[in-house]
Amino acid sequence: MLFDYTGRFFGDRDTTTASWPSGDRVPATLGGILDYLQGTYFQFASANIAAGLAGEKYYEYDYGFGPTRARTQRRLNAARLHVQDELLRLGADSNGDIQKLFAGRGILEHYLA
Repeated sequence: MLFDYTGRFFGDRDTTTASWPSGDRVPATLGGILDYLQGTYFQFASANIAAGLAGEKYYEYDYGFGPTRARTQRRLNAARLHVQDELLRLGADSNGDIQKLFAGRGILEHYLA
């Protein structure tokens, strides 16, 4: 799914006729990507960020094949804070459409924590 999306995103296409969905809505296909990220990236990123904020140089996380020891990455929290700023600027914590899109995924909680 992500390989296909990346190919479409970076491939040759006519962007002059592309249109954003009416009513400033995000495409319905974004839900599938958010679901995938919920079960992958946000799981290890949260463990990584927590360890980094605690001053740890390494953290352990089980990707499904037993625990893996990895180095913490400061850039993950820097990226989280950048997205947090954008979400706060949009008023995501009180925007019903944004709340509905991210409901039950833990993604807003990750960024707004």
